[in-house]
Amino acid sequence: MGDDYKERGRKWDLQQNPLGFGDTKDDEAATQRVRLWFLSSLSIFFSFFNHSLFLGFSTMTSL
Repeated sequence: MGDDYKERGRKWDLQQNPLGFGDTKDDEAATQRVRLWFLSSLSIFFSFFNHSLFLGFSTMTSL
């Protein structure tokens, strides 16, 4: 009974996750890393963008 239940669960996992990615804990950690990387790159981009925007406006107004 218990083995049959485990086997059914394993088949269901393979259907839901055919590539066999790791445990849900690993997936959560990977999601956290991707989210952290995305937010940090976004903030770096916006800081450069705002800086160049500010420099552009200050040079335009000084002309």
